[in-house]
Amino acid sequence: MKTSKSVLALALASTVLMSCGKAAQEKEPDSCEISVNWEGVEKDVSFADEFTDFEIIPLGSTQDCLLGNPIKLAVTDNAFYVLDYAQNQRILAFSPDGSYLGKIGESGHSSSEYVSIQNFNANEKGDSVAVIDQRYIKLYDRTGCFLSSKKAVTAYGGDDILLVPGGFYTAMFHRFQDNHMAVFYDLHSGENKAFIDVDTDVIGHNHHAANLHALQRDGSKICLLDVFSSTFFLLNNGQSGAISRYTLTSPGMMTEDKARELVNNGNPTDVPDEAVNSYIFAEGAIWGTMLRSHRQYDFHLSLDNGELTLYSHTPMNYDFAAYHGGYFYKLIPAEHLLDIMNVAKPYMQDIHDMLKDAFTPLTDSIKEDDNFYILRMRLR
Repeated sequence: MKTSKSVLALALASTVLMSCGKAAQEKEPDSCEISVNWEGVEKDVSFADEFTDFEIIPLGSTQDCLLGNPIKLAVTDNAFYVLDYAQNQRILAFSPDGSYLGKIGESGHSSSEYVSIQNFNANEKGDSVAVIDQRYIKLYDRTGCFLSSKKAVTAYGGDDILLVPGGFYTAMFHRFQDNHMAVFYDLHSGENKAFIDVDTDVIGHNHHAANLHALQRDGSKICLLDVFSSTFFLLNNGQSGAISRYTLTSPGMMTEDKARELVNNGNPTDVPDEAVNSYIFAEGAIWGTMLRSHRQYDFHLSLDNGELTLYSHTPMNYDFAAYHGGYFYKLIPAEHLLDIMNVAKPYMQDIHDMLKDAFTPLTDSIKEDDNFYILRMRLR
């Protein structure tokens, strides 16, 4: 993993205390509790010191592909896929240069259509797209043609899905009737394997658990975030028994008990004082954001040694939408990008300076009513 010199120096100042001890430096621990040291947050760390090769990709702006409320981006070798929750739920496909390719599937009640899209994902090549539609998993090809449908083994289809060669994983956080968090569906044998058991209870749905990239893959490793326990589960793909657990702890951090308390108090969508907000699993580490008293902080968790570092970045942060092929991705509305290019507000000067080379081919071409833009970058 590439890391800038400034980040390496900061890690010494803001490393957290771990209960897994020295063993975490030698191999992945079976269970590791990591105490979040909020006093060690490094402030005003330059995002530009860590990332480079910024590129801005305009998405097609025809009327039939304008995005209103994009909540998930899947990046593949051959396409960008975006789940848009504006008006009607839909998944739109764009080429690597941003050209509109079409819509995936159709809403409806036939076996080839979806009633609702709880979540979706695509495989790395981009030739298969999976949609969680209530208790069914619907598979489509890259053109949006229906391939097959599989009934979920759980009472609730799932909150996230991850396609891997030979099958797919689903993850659940509702915890109404099922006592496990994940299921692997083997498309070759037809067998299903459930794992990561939890106590069955009515934690219920929390908006904090919805529409995250909760399941992610980095090489042969699978990562699953359980937002209710602030725990990252690490698995070897195809070997569900090889699980490591990294649990973030602090007095205010989200726990299962806090989640139940919110439900019991009639506030199931409230957010506790501290919670994991988003993450990306890439290059042997977890890059993410945490909320603390409604303020966002960045964090980097190395899975080689269990070292956690907290940041307050400028002028951007780790709220990435996706990672693929060595690049991190963000979705940015056209009007916001235009404001940055024109330095509409003083604080945007640093972002403008960081992206000035990326703006060069787009000079005078960005319009306020354009579709969203994709910003991609890589580590230095």
